[in-house]
Amino acid sequence: MRLTKTRTALSGALIAAVLAACTAEAAGTTASGGTASVSAEQVAASSGTTVADAVAADATATAGDAAYAEADVVDVTLTGDSAESDSDAVTVDGGTVTITAAGTYRLSGTLAGQVVVDSPDDGVVRIVLDAAEITSSTTSALAVVDAGSTVVVLADGSTNSLSDGSAHGTGDGEPNAALYSSADLTIAATGSLTVTGNANDGITSQDGLVIASGTVTVDAVDDCVRGKDWLVVQDGTLTVTAGGDGLTSDDTEDTTRGYVYVAGGTVDVTAGGDGLSAATATSSWVPAP
Repeated sequence: MRLTKTRTALSGALIAAVLAACTAEAAGTTASGGTASVSAEQVAASSGTTVADAVAADATATAGDAAYAEADVVDVTLTGDSAESDSDAVTVDGGTVTITAAGTYRLSGTLAGQVVVDSPDDGVVRIVLDAAEITSSTTSALAVVDAGSTVVVLADGSTNSLSDGSAHGTGDGEPNAALYSSADLTIAATGSLTVTGNANDGITSQDGLVIASGTVTVDAVDDCVRGKDWLVVQDGTLTVTAGGDGLTSDDTEDTTRGYVYVAGGTVDVTAGGDGLSAATATSSWVPAP
């Protein structure tokens, strides 16, 4: 079943149910809008447990991912064309702020530049966006080039934005999104984030991507939200407007990956390409457990 390329606003559970009916046997899956309904029994019969097992194993966020102790926070104050921090793990070179170690970093203020995470150890880098506005004219606004994993925490009650330049990320392995991560990426908490991808994608992870909660709005000239290994929407409100695909996972090399799983929340997709696109035969869609 292929849906037309129109706008759709569906709950996560309904999206999961709709696509379960049309992806059980497909080598790849696409859907772009419209509405449909199937019973829970049909979903269970058609979808199997492959994606559910994978999600349970390694692709869901926990409450601890967004939790942190205030005493452990490193504050980074964005000051227009530069930034200030007392931490040795934060270097500032003009408008480029580089974080070089695992830990929790709270960003606030406005930056005309870029934040880079380049942490060679295996720890978690937690980026707390607390009324942060980052705009780059040349590259990604927030780029994770090396980390064990990264969690972007949207501070309670905060409004945040990331916007990139209109020409970058054309080479293999180069950051190609306003919010880019080479490692597993989780977005969580109760604040809001607006991402504008002026060059290519809005949010991209070269590993797995989990949107656990929060209010996330993405507008991109190409794909809006991409997790190469997997894309999981657990909860929150996700609104995307894409010139290309809306939600996508495109790992074709590993048949246990390349899936999109919408477990909950509200998802609103407007896409010039496919609203939801998954690469592999394991792209079954199951209802939230």
